[in-house]
Amino acid sequence: MDVYIYDKSSKNNVIAKGYLLQLVSSNAEVQISKRINLRAIKLIQSIPTQQVALL
Repeated sequence: MDVYIYDKSSKNNVIAKGYLLQLVSSNAEVQISKRINLRAIKLIQSIPTQQVALL
């Protein structure tokens, strides 16, 4: 399952694309493949799990 992370200012501006490995619960740490850079991983981890869009 591909995961796309968008810049808040524009949904057309994809700043990262990766692969979601595991999504357990709203309190779980999101585990992401090494395709996504560290900046994007930190961004994703800062978002409540239920708000991470799965496309």
